[in-house]
Amino acid sequence: MSRDNTNKRNYLTSQRQAVLDVIREAGEHLTAQEIFDRVRAKMPRLAYGTVYNALRHLKESGLVRELKFGDAASRYDAKVERHDHVVCVRCGAMMDYEVSGIESLVKEAARRTKFTILDAHVEFKGVCPRCR
Repeated sequence: MSRDNTNKRNYLTSQRQAVLDVIREAGEHLTAQEIFDRVRAKMPRLAYGTVYNALRHLKESGLVRELKFGDAASRYDAKVERHDHVVCVRCGAMMDYEVSGIESLVKEAARRTKFTILDAHVEFKGVCPRCR
């Protein structure tokens, strides 16, 4: 049974809501540790496991997106609609970036491979201005 995001919001505990608020207010893609540190500043008795459980719930509910980049720690994004990223290979800084024409690339990949493409994400790796 699927629920829309409005109904999912109604099932958020105060801890889950606090985690979601931190992710939405961050303006960047935070790791679980960074989320924990920020939520703990507001809720000092919060356990680390509670943050992980909240992240799992929020991800499963479609309220946040988990971003995995190789062996680096997962990062969490409140922007759940399809978009792409630019990642610094030195410091791990990450920015949203919108690749135009992705729909035609997805159709071409599906046609050539006979796969049903469920998701597409483009990741550019480089060196950010601070690390240059």
